[in-house]
Amino acid sequence: MALPDQIRKLLALIDGTEEGLNKLRHPSLNNKLTNSSQPLLDLTTTPESEFVGEMEAILTWRTFLSLIPVSVFDDPDVPCRSLVEARLSHLLGEAPDPDEVNSMVKIVKRLQKYGFKGRRGSRSSSFDIDSASHQKLLKEQNFRCAVCGYAFKEGDLDNYEFFDHSEFNFVKNGNCKNKKKACLDHILPIYLAGDRATNWQVLCRECNEGKSDLLIGFEAREWFGHLRIKRIRSLSTSLRYMILKRNGNCGNCNRSPRQTELHVLRKDCHAPFYYWNLRLSCNYCDKRNGEY
Repeated sequence: MALPDQIRKLLALIDGTEEGLNKLRHPSLNNKLTNSSQPLLDLTTTPESEFVGEMEAILTWRTFLSLIPVSVFDDPDVPCRSLVEARLSHLLGEAPDPDEVNSMVKIVKRLQKYGFKGRRGSRSSSFDIDSASHQKLLKEQNFRCAVCGYAFKEGDLDNYEFFDHSEFNFVKNGNCKNKKKACLDHILPIYLAGDRATNWQVLCRECNEGKSDLLIGFEAREWFGHLRIKRIRSLSTSLRYMILKRNGNCGNCNRSPRQTELHVLRKDCHAPFYYWNLRLSCNYCDKRNGEY
């Protein structure tokens, strides 16, 4: 018996045989909200199709997690095929498709490896300007952050950090921290998709910290909103990243991160900084509108 279509797309994405999250994030919608829910959605100015699509993507991810037999993590060297196959058979009610078992086994083995050994042995713990593969990747991104489009400067690409009151934030150990320093990031978490060049991207440190281990880009707690004063009066790095990933391009001119730097702004300046009240604008549009 085959797994649901959305799970198969997710497995193909993690396995590297399907590019991008568009099909996962924007599935065909067969369900509508109830009549009692629609007035609530209208007040939040939330597009119904986007809301329902994201809810389905979150359900896809939770379903995927339920497919993993937790007993495989008791011993990193234990063969996991029989456990994975038994888990899928139990959930599906009959023998699973062999190809789908193979895909799940690859992922579970990777989870076993990184769950016990961490990232030791990975080839890409940090961005290295002297690495030919990293230079090639940066050139493909037009020397910009892959998510926000920030144009890297010379100091952002060095393998060490500088001290400058106007450019850096302070951390607890007293060292300076460049929030725009180039970081090598795994598009999909290394414990899922592995450490391969096709799973790399270069991000500024601000986007890298906001991304953390998010997979889809909106499944963090900020998607549901906060009532803490600090959270609704300012933009957190994780919420900033979520909007950048949700929208992708400038909402005015559709320029991409490879063309210009993108900024997160509020739609309604009287409403808080929450997920549905944020939009993207670029340097060109900001200057024209006097917004940034």
